[in-house]
Amino acid sequence: MPEFSGKLIVNKKDKFCIIVSRFHSHITFELLNGAKEFLKRCGAEENQIDVFIVPGSLEIVSAFSFLKDKYPEKYNAFLVLGAIVEGETEHHRFIASESIKNVIKIAKEKEIPLGIGIITVSDTLQGIERSGGKLGNRGEKAAATMLELLRLKEIINSI
Repeated sequence: MPEFSGKLIVNKKDKFCIIVSRFHSHITFELLNGAKEFLKRCGAEENQIDVFIVPGSLEIVSAFSFLKDKYPEKYNAFLVLGAIVEGETEHHRFIASESIKNVIKIAKEKEIPLGIGIITVSDTLQGIERSGGKLGNRGEKAAATMLELLRLKEIINSI
């Protein structure tokens, strides 16, 4: 029985789109750094990565919606990065749910390889731990997911 999985290899023709939230930038820009460094270790050049910065995690959805029609001619995979920190109200739950649900919907409709690095944390310390601290970098993990899905989609399209 054959098994298929995507390799973590960047091809010269690849072009990646990263959408990152500026809100909680001390966390999100570390997620971004982790993602970019991971892609470079896999063979990406700077000119293969475009970064779009939006105000907050909910705005990631709008930017992705604006950019989705650039797939596959300009970008062949997308990565979204944000940090939602629990506050005094339930607001964070709605932002997290709507952001993640809607980026998945857009990706699914257009069959776009997508990595999701929108983290939801109880406090800033948890965000720091997940953006390069003792728990690793979720931006790097999301970039790996994006790249693996891109390569797997290519395999599936070829069989």
